[in-house]
Amino acid sequence: MLDDYTGNWELSGLPIDSEYDAATTNSIFLAWIENLGNHIGELAAGIEAEIQHRDDFYWDFAFGPAGMDLYQLHTLTISYFEISSYLIVSDELRCAPPSDNTKRLIDAIYSRKGHVLDDSQKQRNAFKRLQSDQNLNAGFYKFVLSESGLLDNTESEVLKRVNSIRGDFVHDFFQILEIDDKDRALDLVKDCQVLLNVISDLLHEHIEYDSDIYHLVTQNNDESN
Repeated sequence: MLDDYTGNWELSGLPIDSEYDAATTNSIFLAWIENLGNHIGELAAGIEAEIQHRDDFYWDFAFGPAGMDLYQLHTLTISYFEISSYLIVSDELRCAPPSDNTKRLIDAIYSRKGHVLDDSQKQRNAFKRLQSDQNLNAGFYKFVLSESGLLDNTESEVLKRVNSIRGDFVHDFFQILEIDDKDRALDLVKDCQVLLNVISDLLHEHIEYDSDIYHLVTQNNDESN
């Protein structure tokens, strides 16, 4: 949590319009994202327990509940990564004056572009792009988070594996049949768990949110469950 966060667009001198207070909306988004993360964590734990007590990895694994859950685990984990990364990157791009993280993110976003812009224009345009471009995916966020140093090499490789497996499952579900031993299946689950934990830590480290509102929302969620 960044209670002393300096990134306030309204006071920054950078003309980024915001209808709502960032800390308030981020508190609600963070609670929702963590609810999704908790669901993914429970799903991973369930698959892990199922794998541990199985004696075989044949058709009944792939086409039974375990195989479907493994498919869902990878799909939800990448969705969680994309949603969280959007919030992390866009919130860092609000920062004024720009922090070192902000500068590294801007450099990463523009590393393959030939734009002749000053740093302030780049920051503004990068922020606007995140709000308007519907085609930004896990590959984009993997690149900018890795290039900016928010993900280290090991974490980036874990993300690459999870995203690759997710793509395999989405485009060819029958590839689940190629998972024929426990160690392989457990490694797939572990990668999802590692990525989940890494991104959860980044969320709390890099976004501005109101701790009182966050705890109120999460408390209400717990009571409703």
